[in-house]
Amino acid sequence: QVGKGRDVGMSQIYKFEAKLSQGAAEQSLSRDVYRMCHRLDFFRLLSFYYGGIGHYFSNVLTILTVYIVVYLMAVLAVFNLERIGNRLITPMGLIQ
Repeated sequence: QVGKGRDVGMSQIYKFEAKLSQGAAEQSLSRDVYRMCHRLDFFRLLSFYYGGIGHYFSNVLTILTVYIVVYLMAVLAVFNLERIGNRLITPMGLIQ
C-alpha cells in the first residue's frame, strides 16, 4: 500500500523553515521565556537556548567561520604566505 503523495519542493521546505524560525523569534521575545530562564539551571538553559533561537545563531556563526577560513586560506595562497613556523609550504605536483 502506498501513502499519499506530497509535493516536497524547495518552496515548501523554505516555508516550513521560515515558520520554525519565526516561531523561535517570537518565543525569544516573550516575557514568559524570560521568567522561565531565570529558574533553569545552566545545562537546561543551554538546551532551551539551542532548541530555540540559539540553533539559528550557531548556524550563522558556523557559516561565517567557514567563509572566513576559506577566504583567509585563499589570501595566504595568493600572496605565497603559507607557512608552518618558519618553513614555507611548497606544493608537490601540479595540483595540490
